[in-house]
Amino acid sequence: MISNIHIHHFRGIKEAVFENLGQFNLFLGHNNCGKSTVLDALLLFISHDHPEALVSIQNIRQLSIKKSDDVKLYFYQMDTEAPIVIEGKYGDIYKSESVSYFETHADKMEQSRGNLKNKDNILFGLNISYKIEDDSEYEFSARLTFDPQKPQEVLIDNKIDASPWHVNCSYLTSATGHEGDNDYEGFSQVLKEKQEPRIVKILQQIEPSIKDVVVADDRVMVDIGLQQRVPIQVLGDGIRKVLNIVLAMYLCKNGVILIDELENGLHYSSMPVLWKAIIAAAHDFKVQVFCTTHNIESLNAAKEVIREYEDETLKDAWRAFTLKKVDDGTLRVYTHTYEQYEYLLNSEREIR
Repeated sequence: MISNIHIHHFRGIKEAVFENLGQFNLFLGHNNCGKSTVLDALLLFISHDHPEALVSIQNIRQLSIKKSDDVKLYFYQMDTEAPIVIEGKYGDIYKSESVSYFETHADKMEQSRGNLKNKDNILFGLNISYKIEDDSEYEFSARLTFDPQKPQEVLIDNKIDASPWHVNCSYLTSATGHEGDNDYEGFSQVLKEKQEPRIVKILQQIEPSIKDVVVADDRVMVDIGLQQRVPIQVLGDGIRKVLNIVLAMYLCKNGVILIDELENGLHYSSMPVLWKAIIAAAHDFKVQVFCTTHNIESLNAAKEVIREYEDETLKDAWRAFTLKKVDDGTLRVYTHTYEQYEYLLNSEREIR
């Protein structure tokens, strides 16, 4: 698991430090305080073998890279003089990533890159340096190059093909809405690996009428005791979103899941159901969870679900972080254990 992370000069965050992370981590704070940026930083931190993650986090927000200023948006106040640095510990491993900006002319690129034909064209991009320390120290790098004449393309140099430090990760963003578009593909993988009983068991905690779940006619179909199976959509958006999250957690088992605006698209009455599913799936699939929210019903639902949970170790695994940005760009982080979190909510103190 990620135990700590230090973020420097990334987007709207000049500096932020998160210590003592748990298996369940909830980021709270006002709009535009940096919650989503923290999730992006976590994705980059564990994606040393996927440098294209830097492009993915722009695409998530529909920010295609067409000009150099689009790349400069990665940097605090668009100041490319200071590199982005994201560092921390994953298990016993220390990891560090440094990202710097560059510009060059197309005619300085290697001849093998025949797709870069405009020799008067100014190219720009990002140099990424990685350091990993366990019993030894390893350093390697990657390079992303963008051509404004071909904004849909990115040239990736030095990407490593396989990594002994690879971390499985799923990122569910507020932009996607968790509509469940990947239900069919995700559940097909579950069926191939004969793991559907584990998924059904989690869903039954939410909807006891579910007897089994299968894939048919390019749909996820459920048996709820009728004469025939029905599409899962008839059970409502809540159960579909739960399935989408549980599938994502299964597909990143032994890894990390990042969920932005957890409550997005759900009625407040569904929040206890969702939290129960997240806790059960994280336990079964050994997933570390990072979520953002500012919804009071979601916060109170989590509090009650954890308070009533049979296994007391869940409280020890719970962390809530209230984020407040100060004038110099530093993100001030207030860490709450479950007991502190429960006290603040019960006394109606502002925790968001």
